[in-house]
Amino acid sequence: FVPASVDDVWALVSTPGRIPEWYPSIASVETAGSGDESTWAARTSTTDSSGKPVRVRPDRLRCQVELVDASPRTRVRWQFVYPDAAVRRPVVVEMALGPTAGGTQVSVVQTWARSTGWRAVVAAPLRPFQRALLWLAAFQTGSAISRAFRQPRLSSGRDGAGYPQE
Repeated sequence: FVPASVDDVWALVSTPGRIPEWYPSIASVETAGSGDESTWAARTSTTDSSGKPVRVRPDRLRCQVELVDASPRTRVRWQFVYPDAAVRRPVVVEMALGPTAGGTQVSVVQTWARSTGWRAVVAAPLRPFQRALLWLAAFQTGSAISRAFRQPRLSSGRDGAGYPQE
């Protein structure tokens, strides 16, 4: 549950420059410069929410963000890919919005492509753990969306598209 209107939540989850407000591992989003209006370049966060540094593998510092699908005011689907990683399995985050008394009900589903070949055999015993991690990531995303409306926005010196303000 998010204590804001569907329009306000839609503006948050469908605007690329606002992804860092609800997706914990993304620090900033810029245009990719390719002319494609559905793909953006992002930088991974190197600090946690309290400002403490976190270790990030060098191949996970850059992220490609793609708007896969959007139905205005009801559903949006984002794909996150780390282009420098040896194994590129996209993470897909889908959010469904629905009006409810006093705000908006947000359903978050996060998935990624499973391994194939010998990696699938090795990964099979870890599936319950992977499911728990996916649930935790989706829960954190949903909590971040709700938190964005419960706390006053901090001025980051950037506009809604992620560009520095003058």
